Amino acid sequence: MNLWVKRIGQLTLVLVALFFFSCQDESSLLGFRNPSSKFDLGYIDIPIESSVLLLDSTRTSNFNVGNDLNRFLVGNYTDPVFGKVTASTFTQFYSLGKLASTGDSLTLVYDSVSLLLRFDFYAYGSDGETEQTFDVYQLQQYLSSTNGLDVSSNVGGQHVPNNVTLNYQKLYYNSSSTAYYPTRIGTGVHSVELEDFNFNFNDATPKNEVIEIPLEYSFGEGVFEIALTGDSTFTRSDLFTKIYYGLAIVPGASSDKIVGFYPTDDSSRFRLHYHTIRKKDLSVKDTLRLDFALNRVSYNQLDVNRSGSDLAGLTTPFEEYAPTDTRYIQSGGGVVTKLDISKFMEFAQSDTIKRLAINSAELIIKDVDEVAQFLPPQNLLVRVLKDDNRPKELTFPGKSSAYQADLDLLNLYEGRVNFDRQNTSVYHGTAFDSTFTVSNDLGGFFMLNYSSDDKKYSGTANLFFQQLFKLREESESDQFTKLMLVPHEAATSTNPLGRHVNGKTLNRVTFDKNNIFLRVYYTIPKEANQ
Repeated sequence: MNLWVKRIGQLTLVLVALFFFSCQDESSLLGFRNPSSKFDLGYIDIPIESSVLLLDSTRTSNFNVGNDLNRFLVGNYTDPVFGKVTASTFTQFYSLGKLASTGDSLTLVYDSVSLLLRFDFYAYGSDGETEQTFDVYQLQQYLSSTNGLDVSSNVGGQHVPNNVTLNYQKLYYNSSSTAYYPTRIGTGVHSVELEDFNFNFNDATPKNEVIEIPLEYSFGEGVFEIALTGDSTFTRSDLFTKIYYGLAIVPGASSDKIVGFYPTDDSSRFRLHYHTIRKKDLSVKDTLRLDFALNRVSYNQLDVNRSGSDLAGLTTPFEEYAPTDTRYIQSGGGVVTKLDISKFMEFAQSDTIKRLAINSAELIIKDVDEVAQFLPPQNLLVRVLKDDNRPKELTFPGKSSAYQADLDLLNLYEGRVNFDRQNTSVYHGTAFDSTFTVSNDLGGFFMLNYSSDDKKYSGTANLFFQQLFKLREESESDQFTKLMLVPHEAATSTNPLGRHVNGKTLNRVTFDKNNIFLRVYYTIPKEANQ
């Protein structure tokens, strides 16, 4: 980028070494002449340094927090840039009721069992219409909803330690693994046309499309036998799921797309089919079914094989990777782009600027690479990194001094950096995600929104950068200049801080490092800066 400086008045910005693009004008940002000669108006394009990071894990479990996007992902495809991606779902199932009452005159007879999954029309992978295969296996391991931590303490000065188990919500990640029996208990095949799925995905009233996968007769028969008892081992989900651990839904080798299913929809069910017969003449009275829900513990396993791809060398978590000028982001795969906005601080710390009011600070990524079947994430959340490239999180309250230090640090930013205080863990009611996140001027999270027409991401956080300017004399450790871009869903009236989609989508994007910059429109008093 050719960077130049245009001067009006007597302000000189000694920023040549930073290769900044700057402009000053006595006209306002609306195009009118500046009515006051006491102020200069200008703008500057500040190049942003960047690199690529691999996160050590991405949460893929469902039903952990109120603003989760809950989705089953199943399938596989090969991306020439990011490698081969394989998605499998592991889920519990539990009964929504009991078998029909028989009295003395009827007998219940088991017929069959099937798994029904409604498509949510999320699809990622090869173009065109192809058949996708879904194989079902019985889990061999229990999917726990909690983790237990045993602690021992001498409460009240007791000589004998008091042993306590602290339970907290168990999370599952893209690399989590649960064993399943090697014998397949069901297979389903469904034709998926990418354009049709994309159309329905963006439709406010998509069609109801369901795949029904017949399962092994003997598997359903065992479930039916427990249902006949009608006792707590069947009616209580926490007991039943310790007998039948659940199902693994795995893509067939020939599948070339990853598709999404609704786990909570009424059409997504594990279903027992049975009938009643009259004892007196053995005639069939009713043909019935018993449905089981899939909205308890579940997660997506996302395996990414990058060998032979452009990212083959990206192997070490949190280690900066920048062998070329291309930057990468992949939802679900743990690939993010790190931003270093230190050059903004160099601009803020210039001897020629003593006071400055930021009218607008817009982070822009232009000329984004587009590939027809690999749609980019629609929104990128801007989060804070520590010096070791790990996400900055609020310290656990039990570590009182460190916790207080983090609160004090947040207070420095006067609400311009925050964490999600609205959405709490469904298990213990505390803040679910305490990762430090840059705020926008409206109190929501700062996100870059994608424009397919302009092929660019952009977003503003004027007050955050104003606060950074105010903190230019503070210790560097207090200046949040290391950030990362993570896929996230935009805010809505229902979810004002957006939804967690990283781990429930596979959208990816690439762009050139030279296309990332911060455009700052500002006002400065002439006398104060002379």
